Amino acid sequence: MKHLPRFAISDDAADCGTDGAVRVTGSELHHMRDVMRLGQGTQVVLCAADGLEYAGRIAAFEANAAIIAVAGAYYREERASGRLILAAGVLKAVRMDLLIEKAAELDASEFWPLMCARSIVHEPSPGRQQRWRRISLAAAKQSLCSRTMEVHDPADVHAMVRSVPAAALAVTCVAGAEPLGAVIRRTADKAPPAVVVLAIGPEGDFTAEEVAAMREAGFVAAGLGGNRLRSETAAMAALSIATGIFAELEDAKHTA
Repeated sequence: MKHLPRFAISDDAADCGTDGAVRVTGSELHHMRDVMRLGQGTQVVLCAADGLEYAGRIAAFEANAAIIAVAGAYYREERASGRLILAAGVLKAVRMDLLIEKAAELDASEFWPLMCARSIVHEPSPGRQQRWRRISLAAAKQSLCSRTMEVHDPADVHAMVRSVPAAALAVTCVAGAEPLGAVIRRTADKAPPAVVVLAIGPEGDFTAEEVAAMREAGFVAAGLGGNRLRSETAAMAALSIATGIFAELEDAKHTA
């Protein structure tokens, strides 16, 4: 089944959808009109950050906006993995962009950038953080995610551990530890966690002090196999393992 073209809208634009019309502007207008070359009457889907989607069609183009006639609004089915948070050390520009994109495609609900003791890069500028949010939005549209991955402001490890919800399964990915899949399955057998936090270090990995701070906060150590992985590869592997297990648990629940 062919999916309709999807375009992101701001919360303000979503509020306008209640009267039957939404204005699409900026980069989304450029993508709709100049890249995809969609014409008047084309059916589209408009995606708000909170998961609400609007079915509509292109009614007209103005100089700086596309007018979308909205036929109805609905929520996509909730993600099976619940709230899956990736807390990862900030990497160099291109590698970080890749990590943000793939984390959003792999169904992370939130991304917490970590400024670690061994981080190679300096604290990112507001402009770079805005770029990460644009990448997350584009990845959500491309992969048909039900919600856009929220990108938080950078924080250090000590601030990160204070932000972890009390009932979360918090995991530090380290070499040589029990496999991540086994850790998640053992926890899920008792009660599937509503929130999972996966902590991945930067290029130089976490320091012993940072690992100790996470251990004191209740983080569980988990491994990703025998090979030494780049930070972005480790993050993608951890997310893939977690989302795969949650999908299995969701299927089992429906077939039980």
